[in-house]
Amino acid sequence: MGSGKDTAGKYIVKRLSEKGRSIARYAFADHLKNQLAETLNWSLSELELRKNTRMIRRMMQEYGEEMRTEVHKDYWMIQVIAKIVQDDLDFAVITDVRYHNEAEWVNCHGSLFRIIRPAAAAVNPSYNSHHVSEKTQQEFRVDHELINDGIPDKLYTHIDAALTSFRYL
Repeated sequence: MGSGKDTAGKYIVKRLSEKGRSIARYAFADHLKNQLAETLNWSLSELELRKNTRMIRRMMQEYGEEMRTEVHKDYWMIQVIAKIVQDDLDFAVITDVRYHNEAEWVNCHGSLFRIIRPAAAAVNPSYNSHHVSEKTQQEFRVDHELINDGIPDKLYTHIDAALTSFRYL
């Protein structure tokens, strides 16, 4: 469990789909997880089950950062953007914006929401607030902040209000 990014993403997809919009959920880390699962000779579901353990989370963070440093700073973005362009939908929900270049791209193409869950570190003991992928998020310019106190219906109400304010609903 974390801040509620995937919960919010699924809800946004559901709400906009109900309004007849073509929409899908994406994550910059999806390709990272696929590559890491293959490297570990695990299924993606095995990796998902273990992703919040301290070792696997650190492995994902370090592998992700190495690819950004050694291959290309936009390595993970390029994968997702290509998929978004290929899918050609009305909306794309990206649930894991963690770096400045990702936030800048989202800001240029849509709206960026920040989910604040005050108890995130207590809920997820593998949370490493010292890693660059966790530290930079508070610096992003966002269009709306959503408080997640762990009660889904309250989060959904906040999301509906934000979507309405941007005339997405």
